[in-house]
Amino acid sequence: MEYRLFKGYKEYYPEKINGTNEWFYGKSPSWVDADEIEDYKGEFTGTRLLLFNVDGTIIEPFTLTKNVFIENPVYSNESNSFGLLRYDFNIRVIQMYEYFIQEKKLSLITELPFEEGGDFVNLRIEKEPFMLVKSNVNDDNVEFIYPVKAKYKLESNETLFCIDGDTFITSKWIEDPDYREEIITRKMSDGSIIQREKGYIVEMPNGHIWKMTE
Repeated sequence: MEYRLFKGYKEYYPEKINGTNEWFYGKSPSWVDADEIEDYKGEFTGTRLLLFNVDGTIIEPFTLTKNVFIENPVYSNESNSFGLLRYDFNIRVIQMYEYFIQEKKLSLITELPFEEGGDFVNLRIEKEPFMLVKSNVNDDNVEFIYPVKAKYKLESNETLFCIDGDTFITSKWIEDPDYREEIITRKMSDGSIIQREKGYIVEMPNGHIWKMTE
């Protein structure tokens, strides 16, 4: 059995990243969410984000900065890059970055004022391509913030699963009385439904999307 020792990383438990078997992430502190940072009243130590490869490579895209929160990374198999969301409470902006693994390059996609993110709950990067999205499960709607700006009402218990170019795919669960799921494909332009399928959807470790239907 092979063992590898990583001294100084006791605070970082490698968590799986969807769409890849090679990359994991660790954060410290790991128990804080973006909507809780204001409670620290300007004394948040900052998030340290590490990206771990199974070959032992460790990448730290950002320098640890006080009052800066970093969201969990999103991996794109298509571009072999990470989408990263950074909240700077010092200047009150949301920054959306892309980290290109092969080039070891961090590129700013956009910078938006805090007001664009609302309460920060369910604000995240989705793919493909990388987009800034906010879901409101209580009101059953999805809001695309960047680069597309649109807000669509969804059906009850329907949530965004992924983006595919000019369409987006959602997953819906139904219980009446037996439990079942549906896969719904909608137009990005107006949110209208293109296709409805009975079944469920899952992202595989190689980034492929599997639809398990009747």
